[in-house]
Order: sequence, then structure tokens, then C-alpha cells
Amino acid sequence: MNAPARPEEITPRTISFLLDGQPVTAFDGETIFKAAERNGVDIPHLCYKDGLRPDGNCRACVVEIKGERTLAPSCCRNVTAGMEVQATSARATKSQKMVLEMLLADLPEQGHKWLDDRAEAPHGELSQWAEHHGVQVRPALAAIKRDALPADLSLIWWLDHAGFDYDVLTDHDLHAEGAAALAPYKVVRIDLDKDLTGWRPD
Repeated sequence: MNAPARPEEITPRTISFLLDGQPVTAFDGETIFKAAERNGVDIPHLCYKDGLRPDGNCRACVVEIKGERTLAPSCCRNVTAGMEVQATSARATKSQKMVLEMLLADLPEQGHKWLDDRAEAPHGELSQWAEHHGVQVRPALAAIKRDALPADLSLIWWLDHAGFDYDVLTDHDLHAEGAAALAPYKVVRIDLDKDLTGWRPD
């Protein structure tokens, strides 16, 4: 018969560090983001999801770490003993807000209305975090927004630039039920045998 496990063998090791000036603990191997979340500190995040590998792509979750020159994405940075982290310092908050504003500025005014059809919050979590931090797109930034491609032409534009051979199918080429289900999208028949070695988008 196996001997019963001792408490120290099944209890995760904890690490002490400072978060916004307050002493807190993190589990061994835990990220700054998760430790902050457990301790009631909200850090903006857009690309992080539980169960997926954290990559720090959105940069909305950056925090300030004492002794380091650059801000660090909290979702993929593990806590170390004695670390001093500022998640709500003026520098960290300014950067978080800047990321949210730049992302909002590049989106169409009309979004998918993910938040209970609230017209003032059309872009899901991005709208939520912008509202939480009081972020609004400045007119000067909105004025240089890139023109968005119409949704049903984006694939055609990409195929043209990639040099694919394709045929655009009309409603007459499709079964009636299939055409109705796919409208208003264009349907394409694509030649996937094209060699794309060395091709890069403009």
C-alpha cells in the first residue's frame, strides 16, 4: 500500500513579491497576470485566454517591473521571489490605455454588438476595457484610420495579391439552399496548387 502523501508534497510552493506596493504571494510558476487576478488587481487583456498558450501579442497587459527598462507583458512573465511589480503605475496605465486606443482607432465604428447590443460598446472585450479605463479615440488618431475593406471583398483582394487562380461563383452556380445560406458572401473556387514560396503581402 502506498504511503499517504504529506501536506508539503501536495501544497503548491508560494513566492512572495510586491504588487502595486502590497506584499502578495504567487504560486511557483504562476504568471504576474494570474497572481494579480487572484489578488483582485484587474489588468487589461485581449489575447489571453485560460487554456491557451500566453504569447503577449496584444500588449494590453503590460506592467512595470522594478529594475527593468521596458514594460513586460504580465500574461507570459512568471513571478520571481522579491519581484516588485507595478500594474497600475502611471507608466503602466499610460501604455495600457495607448494600446486600447490604437486598437479602437483601427476598428470600424459599427462592430458586432457583442455586449448586449449596446451601441456604445460594439467591440466586445476591447470596448469593455476601454470603458473601464475611460479610453476614447482622439479625433487626430481617428482621422488617420486605415480604410477597411468591405467584408465580402477581403478574400478576393487577398487572392488577387497572392496571385491565386480562382473563379467567383454566382448564385446560379450554387444549389438554391446553399446560395441562400452563403449570401451575401462571395464564394470562390481556388486553385490551391499554386507555389507561394517567397510570396509576401504588400
